[in-house]
Parts: sequence; structure tokens; C-alpha cells
Amino acid sequence: MPLNYPQLQPQIIELGKTSAIRENRLQALREKANELLENRAQDVAALRAKVERAVKRDPNLRCAVPVSEPLTGSYPLPDLPADAVLLAADGSQIYPDKHSGTNYYAINVGGILLNLSEPAAPKTFVESKLKLIDDMYEKYGSISEKHVKLERDLAERKYLSLWVEDYFSKDEYGHLMITLTDGPLELWGNGDKILGKESEAVQEAFDEYTKTLYQLLECGAITAGYVDKPRADLVVRLLEIAQSEEKYLSEEGRNRPFRRVADADLFISRLKSGERSAVFCLQSQNSHKYPENLKLHFFYLNVGYKDHPKLARVEIPIWVAENTPKLNALHAVLIQQCQTLGAKPYPYLLHRSHEIAVVTFKERDMLTDMINQERRRCGAPTSQASNKHELKNLGGRKSYK
Repeated sequence: MPLNYPQLQPQIIELGKTSAIRENRLQALREKANELLENRAQDVAALRAKVERAVKRDPNLRCAVPVSEPLTGSYPLPDLPADAVLLAADGSQIYPDKHSGTNYYAINVGGILLNLSEPAAPKTFVESKLKLIDDMYEKYGSISEKHVKLERDLAERKYLSLWVEDYFSKDEYGHLMITLTDGPLELWGNGDKILGKESEAVQEAFDEYTKTLYQLLECGAITAGYVDKPRADLVVRLLEIAQSEEKYLSEEGRNRPFRRVADADLFISRLKSGERSAVFCLQSQNSHKYPENLKLHFFYLNVGYKDHPKLARVEIPIWVAENTPKLNALHAVLIQQCQTLGAKPYPYLLHRSHEIAVVTFKERDMLTDMINQERRRCGAPTSQASNKHELKNLGGRKSYK
């Protein structure tokens, strides 16, 4: 059956009536936040010290930390490096499906490498990993989708570092290497409160992740995570701390006077096309786990055009944040990559790496058939799919669930 549209229509009408009121309230908060940002823009050292005091009272605090540039700083588009080599990676997965009759999951990572100084076509990579039977269980039960996502994100970064090492072992000219992944550079972003039964797997993944960062650092590569259409409020939370009384610093995680205001609301009108914001350090629950030479930072970047601004958040490690030539090279390359796709600015190589990595329903079904055929060939038993699964897939699956 389709959605019950007559039942939904009154709710839609009510939503329309209240949307203007909500937007006016939100706009008033945006204006207050922007005014506070302007007033405190030069108070870099004082704000950094205040965040440190707040973190001592609440280690789980998540916010931006000013580094050295004014909070409202904007920096123009640098020259594009002539000899840069770009490498992008993205991952996809087939989740476990207990109803399918074939118990497995798969991770697929696609990569693409482009040398800006050579006319040759980009080089592509694909790495596929299949997990069966014994891999389907961990200490506390069967593998969850959250675990598969974590494994996929880690695989993206591990293969990226391996491809970088392989390239540098053959590079005769010492090219500048820039690597990109889609989404936060932080391994699990806002999900950094993963506790309990999955904490062991998370810790193992984090240890592997820091190894890949060290490998990229030792190679001298510039690495970044690109967040399209960012909705974070990291700088907004910094402003909330800025206006908070000292005695209430321990409550900053719950005291949210600028709730629903996003960082994009602060920078969308401040950054001209091609400009970046100041660089901020990322304070999170996991910050203390990162060694000083791997600390994560970020900046905002206007990848849009005149009269059509489009913000992205770019996450970088400290060795890029503190190296102006590397920071400028990354800035310039990201704008060049986004302009390649014209009216829909997004890094071209990240788009291509996604196309390489994505696994379709047809490919999933083909892989399932291959596994079952091999089992039958070897005389191993195969399980029948559940009736629920068979009925849902009559004529091909068309719905989301």
C-alpha cells in the first residue's frame, strides 16, 4: 500500500503554518551567534584557555578550539601546485542478512590516483574482502551493522596508506601527495561514545587507525576528510562556552542557548567563493587518545560560486594544519576538484572513488549465488532463505525496507 496521503495532509499543513515561526526564531539565534563571533574573534588565547578549563570539568565536551588565526579569518584561494598527485578512496559494504540463507558480509574499497603534472588517465584500484562463518561473530554475539561500518571506514584508511606507500616506493621525482576520503577524518565522528560490548573492537580499530596516520605522516602525505553539506555546530559550541560563566562550564554539554544554529550559519556569508576559514582544533571525547603529532583539526571552505555559496568542512591532522605550504596545496586542490563537476561542487576524485567502490543489489545477489554454488560443489550444506526474504524479493526488491 502507498502512504496514507489524506492522513498526512493535515500534518503537512500544520508544519507549513509553524515553519515560518520556527525559522524567525532560528534566524534571531543566528544573528546573536554571529554578533558574538564578531566580538570574540580576536580572543584566541583566552578562548583556548577557557575550553581547556571546560574540558577538565567535562572530558566528553565536543567543540572547536581556536589555534592561532582569528575566528572570523578568511583566506583566499592559493595557487594550484603543479606537481601534486591526488589519491582518493571510498568504501562500500554488503551487510549481513540473517534472512538470506547465506551468512556473510563484504567490504569493498575503491581508489583512484591522478597525477596533475601528467596527461595520463587516472589509475584505479579495487580491494574486496569477504567475511564468512567464523568472522560473523564476536565476543558478545553476531556482528552488527555498526561494526561493519567501522570495519569499512578503517579499510578505507588502511588501503589508502598502503597505496601511498606503494606509490612513494616507485616515485622518482618526489611528488606532493594529497589523499582524500569522504566524511570526517575522525574514525567514528559523532559516534565517539561507543561503549560497552563493542569497546574492544573499537579500541582495536582505533589502534590500527593511528598506525595508518603515522604511515601517512612518515610519507609526508597531505591527508584530509571532506564533509559535504556540514551540519556540525563545533564553532557554535565554542561560542556558547565563550559566553558561559565559569561556574557553569561543567554544564556546557547540556546548556545550549544556540541550539539548532550550525557552523555553516556563521561562515556562509563570511567566506567568498574559494576562501577558507580559520583552522580550528577538534575537541572530542577521543581527543586525548590522539598523540600530539596526530591531533585532528578542521576548517570550512566555500567551494561554491559567486551568489551560490556552498560550504564544506575539511578535517586534517596537525601536520597539515601547522604546515602552511601543505595547507595551501590542499586548499587549492579541493577547489580545483570541486570546480571540475561544475554546478554541483564536490571533489571529482571522491565522486569517482565512490563509483568504483559502490556495490549494487545485483552484484550482492551474484556474490551470494557464487558462494552457494561453491558450497554445493564442495558438498557443504546451504541454508534456505527465510520465507519473509523470499516474499519481499518477489519481482525484485523495490522498497527501502
